[in-house]
Amino acid sequence: MHELMANEQWAIDAGFRPPCLGVLAVVADRQPVSQRQISDRLGLDASDVVGVLDILQGAGLVERRRDPEDRRRHAVLLTPAGEKAAAHVAALRALAEDRTLGALDADERKQLAHLVHRALNHTDVSA
Repeated sequence: MHELMANEQWAIDAGFRPPCLGVLAVVADRQPVSQRQISDRLGLDASDVVGVLDILQGAGLVERRRDPEDRRRHAVLLTPAGEKAAAHVAALRALAEDRTLGALDADERKQLAHLVHRALNHTDVSA
C-alpha cells in the first residue's frame, strides 16, 4: 500500500500519514461517526485522531459537524471529494491485497483473515 500511495500526489500534497487511510475508511464505512468511535475502531489515541482529521479536513475530504444529539461531540462525514478519495483508496487497497495475496484463492484469503483476526484478538487468560 505504501508503494501505491507513493504515486498519489493528491495525498502527498495533503500531508497524508499512514493513519489517514484507516480513518478515511472508517468514516466512509460508518458515517456519520464520532471521533471517539474512530479512535476505538482503529486503536488510535484520541489526540492522534484529531490530528489526522485536521489533515483530512484541510484536504477537503471530511467535515466535522456538531452531533445534533450530543452537542459536545462532533460527527465526521465525508465530503463529495472525500467520497471519491475513499473509493480510490479502497481500489488501491484491493490492488495491494491482490499483489500480496495473489497466490491464495478466495477461501484461503478468508481463512487467513479469520486466523489473523483470532491471533490479534487472543487474550492470555492463564496470565
